[in-house]
Amino acid sequence: MNRARGSKTTWSSHPAAQAGAKNWLQIGHLKAGPRLDRLFTVVENCRLAGVDPEAYLIDLIARLPDHPMKRIAELLPHAWKKPRVAAPAEIPQPVVVA
Repeated sequence: MNRARGSKTTWSSHPAAQAGAKNWLQIGHLKAGPRLDRLFTVVENCRLAGVDPEAYLIDLIARLPDHPMKRIAELLPHAWKKPRVAAPAEIPQPVVVA
């Protein structure tokens, strides 16, 4: 892809992003696509930080209601991982409902 010097392009102008956006039209509800996009972003950030996405989301959902807004950065995946590396805890197992 050739670009003129100093030009700015966005990811949304990339052909792969355009194809992906077209695929998201079939999601079923107008608000479902952006919500899934945010969820996939959280999961990918967990993977980049070396964090188990399931354990992170379970802990995040439990802690978020009582967590002070001033300390929200502590809940980001890379910061969330630090206390667990120092003192590893057992990863919660998913509950199977029969």
